[in-house]
Amino acid sequence: MKWLKYILFLILISQIGGCELYWDLPKLATVETNAPSDILDVTARLNGNVEEDGGATVSERGFCYNKSPKPTIEQNKVRSGNGTGIFISNISGLTSNTTYYVRAYAINKAGISYGNEVSFQTASIATITTNNVSSISQSSAVCGGNISNSGGLTITSRGICFNTSSNPTILNSKVTSGTGVGSFSVTVSGLTSGTTYYVKAF
Repeated sequence: MKWLKYILFLILISQIGGCELYWDLPKLATVETNAPSDILDVTARLNGNVEEDGGATVSERGFCYNKSPKPTIEQNKVRSGNGTGIFISNISGLTSNTTYYVRAYAINKAGISYGNEVSFQTASIATITTNNVSSISQSSAVCGGNISNSGGLTITSRGICFNTSSNPTILNSKVTSGTGVGSFSVTVSGLTSGTTYYVKAF
């Protein structure tokens, strides 16, 4: 019986020896970082693309960014789903007038792959001052301001906000006065006589 098992074992070995055994190990995914868009002072939209998954499912993809070159996922990171294809993420909490470096990343069984590095600069906040109030009457006053720097973006709205409490915002009462940089003035009407008002240009 032992010699029969031995013969069968030799036959099995000879058959295996005639076969070519191989398998493909997964590779790192191929990921591309595209140019960011919709860049403002503290926000931006990041764009990327997982072109190939490397033979294994991409379980996580997204972007890493930092104020220094070659950012990694150990620094600032935002996830954006999984799998292959185009993906985007909106980030916030940035610092105005600052250069940021971005790389898209993808993770599969082979590890973490990073795309090419791109950079962008956030916009500056507009520089604006509030002029002295003039022509004050019982129910109206002339207010104004001056925008000396647009911050690198188009000024789409400007004007005066006012309130009976300090530090008014556009969520209180406001009067608009066109667009763009430069000086402007508006007449604020419908005021209550004998009342203190606080004014700020925006």
